[in-house]
Amino acid sequence: MITGCYFRWLEIGMVESVKIFLAAIIQVSHVNIQALAAIAESEG
Repeated sequence: MITGCYFRWLEIGMVESVKIFLAAIIQVSHVNIQALAAIAESEG
């Protein structure tokens, strides 16, 4: 019973961690794209 609750909590924690991780990657990628666009404009 206790182990079942523990694994359920672990599963939820993993899902939340993945969501946060993906959100962070998307934000960083967005910033990088903006920076590259700005560089391309100044170069062009």
